[in-house]
Amino acid sequence: LLPPRSSFHPVPIGKLRPFHPAYTLLGRRSASHDTRFVAPAMKYHVEASSFESLAELQQTLGEARHLFFAHTLCPYAERVWLAFEETGKEAALVHVDLSKKPAWFREVSPNMLVPTVLHDGKVHVESMDILQWLLNDTVRSTSTISECVAACLDACGGNAGSWRVGSSISQRQVDALEHALKRTLSPDMRLVEKLAVYPFIYRTMAVLTVAYGVDIRTLCGGAVGDWIQEMTRRPSCMATSANPERFGKAMRDHGLDFFDYRTTSIFEYHSQAEENLV
Repeated sequence: LLPPRSSFHPVPIGKLRPFHPAYTLLGRRSASHDTRFVAPAMKYHVEASSFESLAELQQTLGEARHLFFAHTLCPYAERVWLAFEETGKEAALVHVDLSKKPAWFREVSPNMLVPTVLHDGKVHVESMDILQWLLNDTVRSTSTISECVAACLDACGGNAGSWRVGSSISQRQVDALEHALKRTLSPDMRLVEKLAVYPFIYRTMAVLTVAYGVDIRTLCGGAVGDWIQEMTRRPSCMATSANPERFGKAMRDHGLDFFDYRTTSIFEYHSQAEENLV
């Protein structure tokens, strides 16, 4: 399930970069000789730091129906990104450098948090609320989702604690993760529930593989691996998922939330930034 390692090159991001219809998710060379991976629901992607004010941003992105303020490495923001991809609702992805947030971002989000969606003058916050709003569906058990996320974070932390990555992981943590995944990944899972946990399970797969040599795809008799394979084949997940090996190593070395404190460009760890020269 882990894609083969390849060379990744950050792509310079200007104030406005349209997602060209000739681009393909599989990164094949298009007629325009551009091989960017793209997120089909995103009309544009921009760096928030390129703008001096919210008014300038809105004027530039006036055609976009939704302004989606996010960080492309944040699992909570990825929930919302996935929902846009699944629904095809047009949006502009505004990448916010969490280590250096522009002052004007407070006009959109008083707490300066991502994800935040601005639509028809109304601000939507909290990833689960936005996810359910975009999909027009609800999760049946928020406690089950929360238990799964907590087990993922605890397993990634190992002997160092949540949001960090330690030097070892205990069997207790692996067992707790397996128990949570078995309870969460039921055959009748709704899409909204899958998207709520996928970003955390994907990160757990990447971190445990790189940091502890544990392959979570073998858990639950291989059912976890089947579920991850099913999800990673979805176009939405192809668009939003960072390269697991490269991203896993970054989280191992700097913590799960390293992007909160280190500047990373919009697609620095994603296949969207890969350029294949022919």
